[in-house]
Amino acid sequence: MSNAPVIAAVDGSEHSLKALEWARAAAVRHGTGLMIAHVLPDHAQLYAGRRSSLHDASEPEEFADPVKDWV
Repeated sequence: MSNAPVIAAVDGSEHSLKALEWARAAAVRHGTGLMIAHVLPDHAQLYAGRRSSLHDASEPEEFADPVKDWV
C-alpha cells in the first residue's frame, strides 16, 4: 500500500464537491492524506479582479466559495 495522498481537484461545482466527498472517504479508508487542488470558476476570478481594480468598499470582501465552506 502506498502512502501517497488522494488528490481531488474541485471548482465548487456540484460534481466536483461529490468528487471531494469521495476523495475524503478514500483517504480515510486508505489511511492517507488528502490533497485538494482548488480552482475558482471564471466568474469568481472576474469578480475578484473587478473588486480590486475598482477599490469599491461596498462590495463584499470575499466571493462565496462552497469549497472553502465544505473544507
